[in-house]
Amino acid sequence: MGGQGHMTQDDIEAKVEYLFANRFNHTLHAYIDITGDLIAGILLSQVMYWFTESADKEVRTTICKDGYHWIAKRREDWMEEIRISKKQYDCAIKKLTAEGNRFLEVKKYQYCGIPMTHIRPITENINKAIAKWKADLAKLISSQQDDGCNGSSPNGNMEVPQRGKSYIYNIYNNNNNIETYTEYSSISSGEDIHSGSDSEPDTEITKKQIAYSQILDDYNRTCTDLPKIQVISEERRRKIRTLMNGMDKDKILPGKTAYERLHAIFQLTHESDFLSGRDGKWSRCSFDWMITKKNALKILEGTYANKGGTDKSGNSVQGNAENATSKNRFNQFQRQDYKIDELEKELLSN
Repeated sequence: MGGQGHMTQDDIEAKVEYLFANRFNHTLHAYIDITGDLIAGILLSQVMYWFTESADKEVRTTICKDGYHWIAKRREDWMEEIRISKKQYDCAIKKLTAEGNRFLEVKKYQYCGIPMTHIRPITENINKAIAKWKADLAKLISSQQDDGCNGSSPNGNMEVPQRGKSYIYNIYNNNNNIETYTEYSSISSGEDIHSGSDSEPDTEITKKQIAYSQILDDYNRTCTDLPKIQVISEERRRKIRTLMNGMDKDKILPGKTAYERLHAIFQLTHESDFLSGRDGKWSRCSFDWMITKKNALKILEGTYANKGGTDKSGNSVQGNAENATSKNRFNQFQRQDYKIDELEKELLSN
């Protein structure tokens, strides 16, 4: 299929799937409401992301000027980051810097020797607007509780969806004293929080408590070449439940527990030189990529298994596969054989 560094069709497809699953906007509805505009809310939400703490407890942006943290971005950078055009950015930034609704400060500074737009959030104005938003929402929920009727959102323009019996408001402060808001629907147990998705099958797995900490530990112990995960987020919980239900419904690895099936995915990913990044063809996959049902099925079918011989550590590939299936008892799953040349021709002809 080519010399060293040449990506096969499987490599390309895997990278496309990774980008598909990991390129998205995370926008808090509160920011849309306080700005009164969808695009402005998306932009404000992304700006705020850069001023929250990363895993090492440091603010993500590292630019400091005139006593404040800033981010330096060109108009075209926002297209790459959150898919808004230059025109949309110009309209949104005008709204976000207008008097009476001034949530951002914009200045020109030198960045790497080039004049560039720098942006920082005016946290006192944002926090004040968020506080009012929360107070209005609290009154709304209270009134709905009294009369049992649906109401409108704090700005009066949008109906609040009644998806659950209870609401959780996670409010936290970082070094810039920025508050963020998250809403979840009804809780089924002390551990499991439902996403409210209609696409998630209503099976026993969604009703009982899932040991997410066990899944986290198993992944971190098994996939030693991949980035460790620190938390099973709500989005990850939803994906895990969907994957567990899907494998159970499709009778994948029958007779095995849901946790054994997940371990099989982790083990086969670890053994793959491609998915682990050991062969240098790909920068390695992630936990979020492998728990997507389509990708998990390909892993179990052997799509990314090493193609015979030895792995990068000099171990026999066949020996490793036999040891893994024997130790973990996943020998009832029949591997799918793919004709890569035919698959590549079919994909390229479309």
